[in-house]
Amino acid sequence: MLAYGGDGTVHEVVNGLLSGDGGGPSRLGIIPAGTGNDVARNSGIPADAEAAIARLAPERPRPVDAARIRFHSREGLSRTRFYINSTSVGVSPAANHIAARVRRVLPGKICYALGGVLALIAESAGSYTVTSGDATLFSGPALNLTLANGASFGGGMRISPASVVSDGTLDLVVIGAIGRIRALLALSRLYAGTHVRMGGIRVVPARQPVHLRRADRAMLIEADGEEFEAGNDLWVDILPGAVQLL
Repeated sequence: MLAYGGDGTVHEVVNGLLSGDGGGPSRLGIIPAGTGNDVARNSGIPADAEAAIARLAPERPRPVDAARIRFHSREGLSRTRFYINSTSVGVSPAANHIAARVRRVLPGKICYALGGVLALIAESAGSYTVTSGDATLFSGPALNLTLANGASFGGGMRISPASVVSDGTLDLVVIGAIGRIRALLALSRLYAGTHVRMGGIRVVPARQPVHLRRADRAMLIEADGEEFEAGNDLWVDILPGAVQLL
């Protein structure tokens, strides 16, 4: 299967592949043609479409991990989605929502940065608990939580710079309740990935299923650029080698 487009297109194709019962890893080729293209970027696929086509090698597919998220909609319906790159709650989904609107009048990657600034001004920290297996990975107030499989999101923002898409691990990136001024500073460091050195920001690996709960209100979830309204709970399972990239 070939996906020609951006992260949203890849997300829909991946969900079509992994929602079926193929009995083995799903084969996927990606030709980036979107705004962010972070799935391609994190998988080593050239940004140029012709170069990406020339690099396709069906005879030598590369395994990459995927993740499955499970949650209940605000109407109480059970939902399941899959992602390759990252899922986030907190400021990031709000920024993504704003960026989608801004993109109509301001094309290009700058819409993600502007969305981040506006979301930081509007959003406040939430109260979260994140567990994996028997371990509590985080508990307390946070502006944003990301479970990253790939290094970047939002058109090259290196939210989890050490993440590798094929190591069987998700990295929980916690941006705590660091205040708006320091949060804006962290946003300015995202493209270089140096925000992870700041106090109040931490990265914790997870190799077992993750349960994330927001205590104070329901959540908006962002997964590979797509948004989903949810209740208070999110479950995430790592699926090692679930996709074979052509």
